Amino acid sequence: MYKKTNNFSNISIFNIFIPSIFLLFLFYFSFISFLEQEKYRSLQQNMSLIKVIYPDEKPSMTQENIELAMSLFSINKNEHTNYPKLVSDLNFRGLTVGESFSKNREVFIGNMAFDSWSILGSTLAHEIEIHSNQSFLQIEVFNYIDTLRRIPAILFAKSSKNKIGEDLMIGTYLAEKEAYQYEINSKDRFNLSKDEVKSIKFTLENELN
Repeated sequence: MYKKTNNFSNISIFNIFIPSIFLLFLFYFSFISFLEQEKYRSLQQNMSLIKVIYPDEKPSMTQENIELAMSLFSINKNEHTNYPKLVSDLNFRGLTVGESFSKNREVFIGNMAFDSWSILGSTLAHEIEIHSNQSFLQIEVFNYIDTLRRIPAILFAKSSKNKIGEDLMIGTYLAEKEAYQYEINSKDRFNLSKDEVKSIKFTLENELN
């Protein structure tokens, strides 16, 4: 004997209610995150308009001058980022490190950042106002996707020069692009010279690519 049943009656209300609540919370937190990002972008834009007067002489490579530059340029450091530390043998102007699933960041400043007060301030903003606020997890996800994308080309490449890691992964590239572009946009705030802006643009347009 064939009997027609109403499948809908067998669906528990919780099977509808729980996913709906999940989606509602997901939308809510995404919206809050969007508002926070917009607020931070507005703060970055306002900070980029501030022009600072500082000593004419080149800063000596000391922790005290890092602290002075932090104050002079009103560098906006979040609560999850440690105070920048001087590492004299660092081969970069600056470096920000952290874990993918943690907001905690450590910032190190190298000797190349002391070419001028302008470069020192710009470097601090590059590392603290941009990199320390970026999602390292998102960067790593983009890098992983980029690695998968490159595999076929590497497997079938005739040249041994085509290797993973030869150039920047897309996640790292986008993170660095944002930071260098922020320096360029903030050139008046740090009173960067034409040559300094030109050097930053060269890094952005050539070395990163």
